[in-house]
Amino acid sequence: MPLLHNLFLLIKKLSTFFSGDYLNAARSTSGINALPNGEAMYRYNIYFLLQLLNLPEEIYETGLSEVTRITAEMEQLKNNIGYTGTLKNCSTICKPTNGLCLLKQLRKC
Repeated sequence: MPLLHNLFLLIKKLSTFFSGDYLNAARSTSGINALPNGEAMYRYNIYFLLQLLNLPEEIYETGLSEVTRITAEMEQLKNNIGYTGTLKNCSTICKPTNGLCLLKQLRKC
């Protein structure tokens, strides 16, 4: 049990560090926008990582429209298999045990 005792002591030490020194030295803001030139860095990262010149707001709107589109497709699949409950409940109930099971269910649609 010395291993568990040592592990417990290390976790306690880490917790003390985070709630003390680390938290006291941390900034009160979050996100890159709170840093000097943060907005410019954010836009540069979008271009660097995605090769897009789109504004962050445009990317966000695209994400929202994709969620709407995919949700509509999922609703259609749910209706095609004859499920009348909510999409959330269908997702919970219809979890396949493996990929072949999922493929079989989707081919029925």
